[in-house]
Amino acid sequence: MSRPLGGYIGYDAEPATTAAPGIWTLREAEFYQRKAQWPVPFAPDVLTGLQAWYDASDASTLYDATTGGSLVAADGSVARWEDKSGNDYHMTQGTAGSRPARKTAIQGGLDVLRFDGSDDALLNSTFNQNGQAGTTVFGVVKTVSQTSVLIGTYKLSIPANGWLANVGNSTATYGVTFEGRIDNSGGSYRSAARSLTGSDDFVVFSGKYDGSEQIAYQNGTAGTADTAPSGNIVQTAARLAVGQVNAANDGGSNAFYEMDLGEIIIYNSALSDTDREAV
Repeated sequence: MSRPLGGYIGYDAEPATTAAPGIWTLREAEFYQRKAQWPVPFAPDVLTGLQAWYDASDASTLYDATTGGSLVAADGSVARWEDKSGNDYHMTQGTAGSRPARKTAIQGGLDVLRFDGSDDALLNSTFNQNGQAGTTVFGVVKTVSQTSVLIGTYKLSIPANGWLANVGNSTATYGVTFEGRIDNSGGSYRSAARSLTGSDDFVVFSGKYDGSEQIAYQNGTAGTADTAPSGNIVQTAARLAVGQVNAANDGGSNAFYEMDLGEIIIYNSALSDTDREAV
């Protein structure tokens, strides 16, 4: 039955969103309130500049093959972690023995990916932020080994080509790091790590570069900003890596890190404090 022009009592079709992202019309607000879904939960894609979004609690994004395949059951190995941003920066692992496991109901009833610290990693070879004036990276992670890498791009060692977001666990003190190589008339700059105290539990991590300084946050608490020369990000090859640093095909040795990883979100600019806190 089609909806009459004037509508009718009890009509419950979801209205089309016509307002700007993150803003709802009165009709939309009334619909979600009737459905007991108001206020509408924040989602990363309401902000502009979303580049990549990986959500381990969304089972529909976890597959047992690098292309095609079937959804991964509990405790199964993940060959492909799909990007929810719409940019299709899916992360994959072609080697069966090097795939993280899907673990269910680990953090707040939500699922995570578990990396074994031996050889588990997920990679994307097309992600590139080269030339951007800024970036913001988020992650939800619990470190197990003494130092666990969260996420980064390309050759993640000195000198860095791109950026590295890292959460290190050492005697309940987390070294929360956001560091990278910034173009400065042919020069480069690598930021220092930020140390913030925390518990041996899941950490909400964020880091950003705004074109002049870099700063890292743990559970919303900021470290001291690192002033850097103004410039754009230098990423000499397209690459996104999780669980692995200094991969051999980048000209270095392999290092793998043990962790439970819940979510990763990446934007192509330095978000305002208000937007960062919303995420």
